[in-house]
Parts: sequence; C-alpha cells; structure tokens
Amino acid sequence: MMSSGQSQYPEGHLLSAPGRRKDGAQVSIEFTVVTVKDDRGGVSNIVALMRDVTARFEKMKALRKHVHASAPRSA
Repeated sequence: MMSSGQSQYPEGHLLSAPGRRKDGAQVSIEFTVVTVKDDRGGVSNIVALMRDVTARFEKMKALRKHVHASAPRSA
C-alpha cells in the first residue's frame, strides 16, 4: 500500500478483526485505514483508527443466540 497507494478496500472502509490486548485478553476491533499523501500525491503515511467493540460484539452474539433459540422449529 505504501508503494502503490492502493488497497484492496475502499479508503475509509470499516474493517473488523479479532485482536489481542497487551495483557493477552482477546478483543473484537473495528478499524479504518486512511492514507496521507505528500505534495506530489504519493503515500507518505498510513493512519489506522482502531476501536474496541468487544461489548457490542458480545451483545450481538447473545442476541443472535436468543433469536435462534426462540425461532419456531419446523416439523
């Protein structure tokens, strides 16, 4: 990405991935990657904004489990 200025994802696209904190705890993260360009239009830096979304991810997982368990069973 630094040499070509291209990514397989659109700039500003929200990505999700599992992560691990320094203490070893597993977390769910979302992040956005944006390029910073120099005066000639070349990529000079890449900035990633990361958020810990573990609490929201766990709530969604519990809701999916509840909905699945509550769904009528076909005979």
